[in-house]
Amino acid sequence: MKIGKVLSTLPKLNNSTPRSTFVLYWVLVSVSCFLFALVAAVATYLAIAMLIESGIAPNNGWIENVLFFIVPVFEVLLLGAITGFAQWHLAFQGRFSKWVWIVTNAITSFTGILAVWLASFLYHGDYLGLVYVQPGTMSGLDDKFIVSQTWFIAVIIVGLSFGLASGIPQWLVLRRYFHNAWVWLGSSIIGGLAIFGSFILLVFTIRNATLVPCISCCLSPIILSTISGIVLYRLLHYPKVDTSGQTS
Repeated sequence: MKIGKVLSTLPKLNNSTPRSTFVLYWVLVSVSCFLFALVAAVATYLAIAMLIESGIAPNNGWIENVLFFIVPVFEVLLLGAITGFAQWHLAFQGRFSKWVWIVTNAITSFTGILAVWLASFLYHGDYLGLVYVQPGTMSGLDDKFIVSQTWFIAVIIVGLSFGLASGIPQWLVLRRYFHNAWVWLGSSIIGGLAIFGSFILLVFTIRNATLVPCISCCLSPIILSTISGIVLYRLLHYPKVDTSGQTS
């Protein structure tokens, strides 16, 4: 079944939809797309690794570049594009072209991750200066995270970097169609601070260096989509023009 047919079964949300329903669908769709893109990227990574292991593909520097650069970039762009396509079907049909949100979301995903990567150069410790790893005794499975002394500053810098880099491309689109679109940019900043703050909270409560990244990976898209869903519901009540019938 084509992705478009699956998405066509989703309800079209608007400002008359109850807020709880709107946010719930927005979160479910966003998280589902994140998981789909993650599985696709892991499958691609494993397929390339199997080709190297079997000797079908040569084990050289070019293959290493594929594994450690091209595949992560592919994952990020795929995540943004698929999420943008699904979100457009859910909330933006009739307002602007689907390609606008697909391309914007792909750019957003890339710039957000790029900003975090660039911000990481400010620190020389593990995990963006948020924590450092305390080695355990069993092949890494019982390694523990210890919160670094710079964790608060790191959360602010990395959270702001991610929020601005991921929020600005979407804000540039939304401000053309909705009043007060600046709140979307604000929600992106809050979301960035929230996901890195939640990572620190997990470290305080769990500490396990294997479980914390896994839980954070699942929790982060829920946090981001919940915040953005609440803000978008408000924006839909303040369109700049009547865009009914524009379903390109």
